[in-house]
Amino acid sequence: MPKITAKFCPQCGSSDLYYENGMLMGYIYHCKKCGYVGAFVVEKDAEIDELPRHKDKDRR
Repeated sequence: MPKITAKFCPQCGSSDLYYENGMLMGYIYHCKKCGYVGAFVVEKDAEIDELPRHKDKDRR
């Protein structure tokens, strides 16, 4: 199975993060699962099956 490097939430372990803000403060991420907001995320190798999959109808 192919592996990629992914970012994970430090509170709940979810990989469902999005880049929220930046500029002078650096990267700020927001976890969709638990609501965590912060610059610290866990980056590790993951198999593609571990990552969330989105359907087009869920992206509204």
